[in-house]
Amino acid sequence: MKDFNKEKTKIKNKEKALKIISKGDFDLRDFSEKLLEDREFALAVLKKCYWMLKWFPKFIDDREFIISAVKANCSCFDCISDKFKDDEEIVMTAIKEKDYLFLKASPRLRNDIIFVLNAYSQKNDNNCTVDVIKYSNNNISENLVLKNKFLTEELVPLAQDPKNFANLHPKYFYEENKDFIKMTKYVVATKLKQLPRTEESKQYRQEIFEIVKKKFKDTEEDVLKREEELKEEQERIKKLKEEEEEKIDPVKKNFDKEIDDFFSDL
Repeated sequence: MKDFNKEKTKIKNKEKALKIISKGDFDLRDFSEKLLEDREFALAVLKKCYWMLKWFPKFIDDREFIISAVKANCSCFDCISDKFKDDEEIVMTAIKEKDYLFLKASPRLRNDIIFVLNAYSQKNDNNCTVDVIKYSNNNISENLVLKNKFLTEELVPLAQDPKNFANLHPKYFYEENKDFIKMTKYVVATKLKQLPRTEESKQYRQEIFEIVKKKFKDTEEDVLKREEELKEEQERIKKLKEEEEEKIDPVKKNFDKEIDDFFSDL
């Protein structure tokens, strides 16, 4: 008579196990301990069922395995430890597949404008921009400048190399773009603060300081010219308005004035 209380024989053959996993209908309790410690087998399982990461304690703290797991199934990002959610390479791997996973990233990375801009510059497999800005810290996502896609793209080169400040178009220094310039300074300052404390970094920092100062000086004349042009335009509009008012029938003009005066005195 068959003993139904006898423990079910565990599957040990890797090739057979992988075929079962590929079909998607399986129970990990049916597989041997040796298979549960096999990297290829574990990744095959996680590609199908990301929530089963806990079944593979051998790999939970293995950074290279976690990178492979997230590449196989980006939803694995939900189940990894906090230290890996603060790992730039792992986070970038996940959000290139599903940008909303950035909500699960560490507070440090969600508040790091350099990382956010670098992520924004990435393209996923569909050649679409990784739009992580709306999932970043509120201080970044609610910033007026970053809601403007074009201006956001102008900030990306600064996050990659502050020397690109020298390439900013003079128009960005006009009064109407003062919020953008404020953000460029914040991006460059943040990037410099992230550099290691070395003599080489100190020299690089000084080089950036000189580039920024020179850019402001070089654009000063252009900005003043722009302000003069705006002033002239305002004067032109004012003159046109005055000319139009002179064309108004004097009787009607007086009539309208009486009405305006009446209501302004109430």
